[in-house]
Amino acid sequence: MKKLKIGLVCPYNVAIHGAVAELVSDCQKELRRRGHDAIIITPRPQEASETTHRSKHIIFVGNGTELANPLHTTGQVSAGLNDEIDRMLDEQQFDMLHFHEPGVPVLSRQILMRSNTVNVATFHATFPGTMMGRTMAKVAAPYVKPLFKHLHAYVAVSESAAEQLGALTKKPVAIIPAPVDLERFKPPTSRDDTKDAKTIFYVGRLENRKGVNYLLEALHVLQQNHPQVSLI
Repeated sequence: MKKLKIGLVCPYNVAIHGAVAELVSDCQKELRRRGHDAIIITPRPQEASETTHRSKHIIFVGNGTELANPLHTTGQVSAGLNDEIDRMLDEQQFDMLHFHEPGVPVLSRQILMRSNTVNVATFHATFPGTMMGRTMAKVAAPYVKPLFKHLHAYVAVSESAAEQLGALTKKPVAIIPAPVDLERFKPPTSRDDTKDAKTIFYVGRLENRKGVNYLLEALHVLQQNHPQVSLI
């Protein structure tokens, strides 16, 4: 099998835990395990240390800024200097570039427009079915659609993401769900189900969109008759 040099373009701050950034990191580890030279290309976070900057498996381009958006979640806008991007692509000579969330402004667009190699895109997010979500989808479409002429393959992590993507392109969309490391996340070898104490475990950002307030309200109701239930 030919060893490939693959650039994984992540528009989010790799210094902060997030679903897309974690997936990109896991993808890099697996590609490197298979013998490929996988390098993450990402905006330079403001808090990144000099040690992080020197990582040979991460290339920082431009800068990223966190912004709130109408969907009650945080987003990120990033941009780099065109000369910096041209120099990076010329030095690295990637066999393939894999763009995660290419519609996130604007660094991915800058890189994609200058790429002269094979370009693959994975779409993670799905706009909610609310009026605001539909409005945001319409606003984003004119920005995202011109990118498609530079892409050679499309991937969506869910059926809903593939459905929204299908409204913008007639090309086939492969659905590849986000993987789970079964060695890292697995049930305990033994557990005592006879105990009355139960624990609810929430994993996610503390944002309105995630509905944690409803979880807290439900816990309050549940504890009226089951005080032994706890939430982490």
